[in-house]
Amino acid sequence: MNYRNQSAMPCSLRSPRALWFVSLVGAFVCFAVWAGLFASSVAARRTTTSASPAATATGKFNGRIASASTRNSQAFDIYTVNPDGSSPIRLTDDQGHTHNPDGPSYDFDQAWSPDGSKLAFTSNREGDSFEIFTMNADGSNVQRLTNNSIDEGQPAWSPDGTRIAFTRGGSCVIIVAKPQLKSSAEDPCVPYIYLMNADGTNQIALSTTGGDLGPVWSPDGNKLAFTKVSSNVPDSNEIYVMNANGSNRVRLTNNTAIDYV
Repeated sequence: MNYRNQSAMPCSLRSPRALWFVSLVGAFVCFAVWAGLFASSVAARRTTTSASPAATATGKFNGRIASASTRNSQAFDIYTVNPDGSSPIRLTDDQGHTHNPDGPSYDFDQAWSPDGSKLAFTSNREGDSFEIFTMNADGSNVQRLTNNSIDEGQPAWSPDGTRIAFTRGGSCVIIVAKPQLKSSAEDPCVPYIYLMNADGTNQIALSTTGGDLGPVWSPDGNKLAFTKVSSNVPDSNEIYVMNANGSNRVRLTNNTAIDYV
């Protein structure tokens, strides 16, 4: 079951790489799930990172920058553009999906595959929850990789293009009574980092405790950096690294500031 109030979707924090939020029931007020986590500067940084040019397998750039935009849309759609800003091409259409009963779909969190042939992205185009999809660089051959009642997003390709790390959870609505959950892994408000094959198979949890999000691969594909947030300590975000199998978690930052990958 998803506890989010879809009517509160259009908000400034719903920008690329800033998926997770809490919405007050019946109100059009959006804010970060964890205090201070997704300030506007964070959203801007995430947009810049995800809008980098895609590299081909030969190490050359394919000449296109991917970004999410609300131009000509009621929600976010994914575009590609030349590095000089010319020849924008719209790859997704928020009005083109009939499976979402709550209105236009949001397509964002775009991430190039290492060879520049595909984009992974986050969307609610097929229903209530946000899931991870892939498509070809021209917008064709859209494939759904995840299927969960809990929101999933922030896809990150491994350097060899065979795996995708992502965040599950961290988006919820404040409700009067929430069903009893067996574990925090079933709580839509608590983010965990997962790993799957590039085709969506073999999804495994890398996080052993909640609060992990925003995975970033090391260049050799052996490690993942991520942000750890605490529900018990306000404004407490720290940076960790772990092996690609989830082992050997090491904390890199430890201060009263807000740190994020």
